Amino acid sequence: MLVNGEAGGSAPALCPIYPVFADLPAVKAAHTGKGRSRRNYHFSFQRSNIDREVLLGNIQAYSEELGFNAERVTWPNGSWPHSGKVIVAEECAWCPTAQVPLGIKPLDPETGAPLTYDGIVTASPDFVLGAQGADCPTLFLADPDRRVVGIAHSGWKPTVRGVVAGTVAAMTSLGAEPANVRAYVSPGAGDRFYEFAWDDSLGPDARAVFIEGGREDLLVDPTIRHAMTPADCHLVEKSTGRSVRGSHVSLKLCGLIGRELARAGVREENMSFSDHSTICTQYEDQSSFPASTYMYHSARRDLGKDPERPGFGSSLCTISLCP
Repeated sequence: MLVNGEAGGSAPALCPIYPVFADLPAVKAAHTGKGRSRRNYHFSFQRSNIDREVLLGNIQAYSEELGFNAERVTWPNGSWPHSGKVIVAEECAWCPTAQVPLGIKPLDPETGAPLTYDGIVTASPDFVLGAQGADCPTLFLADPDRRVVGIAHSGWKPTVRGVVAGTVAAMTSLGAEPANVRAYVSPGAGDRFYEFAWDDSLGPDARAVFIEGGREDLLVDPTIRHAMTPADCHLVEKSTGRSVRGSHVSLKLCGLIGRELARAGVREENMSFSDHSTICTQYEDQSSFPASTYMYHSARRDLGKDPERPGFGSSLCTISLCP
């Protein structure tokens, strides 16, 4: 873990940056944590009322640490659509973002219409592929031999709608070999803590995601369900300040992502998963930092808790190729 300190100037304080694929010299990849300083809004990359200068300072600190141009980070137009759509960066037109964060957004090369996506791939070092999350894990992908990388916002909706297989397939179209692809899944809510409404409790909108994605099989698949133990429930209740809802059965999203990777041809030995929970994992030295003991941003934990800063923060994930 890289942690920027309280150095002078406008640099944000205590901004944790966690390297990904550190053993691959051709790839630059990382994700951020929440941080422990209210001065920089806990190193957030999205809040409904975040100060522009704070956000720009966070982005600059992150890009300088990793050594890339923050103006080349790719973003969808608007929020993450949860559609499962994947794009190839080289096939799009790009324009600078009109607002923060810094970076570029994709346009249809023929019509100029804004494009949205959950997954994006590239074989060019000209792009820094970005994703955000606050309980939804991010999927990092890299074929270091063929020099192709990808990233996906892999919450349950885009995962059910095929973003995992779609991202691997898009990489394959650029020359990647699925058997050579390395995969890492960043911290998300966690398979033990991802409360989910199953069976009769599942609403029609949620059920439609499975049906439209052609994955009705998952509705009756016991292998992606986890019966939450009393200890699991206690951790969620301690973190969120409310009782666990519903049947106390969680969604094993990381397990599902792993299965989807295997179906797409990625070898199990090339997969790795964070065992941290964005909802529950705390800093070990939390007693020294009572203002922010949690390591990651979490919508389920933080939404609506701070009247001075409504909404919730987001972490930043990026992957790019070295020139």
